[in-house]
Amino acid sequence: MFRSTTTTPNTDHLLSELREKTRKLLPVSTTSHGNTHYKMPHKDLFKCKYAFIRVDTLRKSLQHPYEGPYKIIDHGAKTFKIDINGRVDNVSIDRLKPAFLIGLEDLDSAGGGDVVVQARCQEIN
Repeated sequence: MFRSTTTTPNTDHLLSELREKTRKLLPVSTTSHGNTHYKMPHKDLFKCKYAFIRVDTLRKSLQHPYEGPYKIIDHGAKTFKIDINGRVDNVSIDRLKPAFLIGLEDLDSAGGGDVVVQARCQEIN
């Protein structure tokens, strides 16, 4: 009923195919930790009046990664003019994070008890 056929594989042919496929393999790129990749700016950054600025210097332990909030004077596509302690400075958008501030009028209108406050971004006029 069943026919048994024994074929011997051509080892020279298999070995040459294996070598050819191995030659065509390309190395996988290694992981690059620490490289600064492009990060999308926060969607509310262009609407806010205030922003935090990332500290790019070597920080001591327990030092804040951001300073501020500072008032945004004007903005372009890649830089923002920011009032830093009375001095207007151009800061790259990559170092900015929007500041969601709680206004004092929100706390006064709550009238005590449980205070529910919503953080919001105010548009630049």
